[in-house]
Amino acid sequence: MRARRVGIVGTALVARIPAQAELDRYWSALLDGGAPDDCGWLRERFGVSWQIVPDDLIAMMADPDPDPAKAARVADAMPRMRKFDVAARKAAYAGVD
Repeated sequence: MRARRVGIVGTALVARIPAQAELDRYWSALLDGGAPDDCGWLRERFGVSWQIVPDDLIAMMADPDPDPAKAARVADAMPRMRKFDVAARKAAYAGVD
């Protein structure tokens, strides 16, 4: 029986970013020599995994609005995104296709 290597992340960091332009800048810098992954994650050239998270995403997911469908739509859209897109998340939150 051969041993199988499992892709376990040894170090993962989360960066909260206030705006799309800044998110784009961090994403590009960290991705240089690395690889993107789903849901806002990337692995930079030294093997450290990062999730670049816009501040508005936290607010959308924690919104006390009585309509839980808003946060659910954002949560459904997230796995399809590599780099988080502020406009796409806001559209999902509002229920706009």
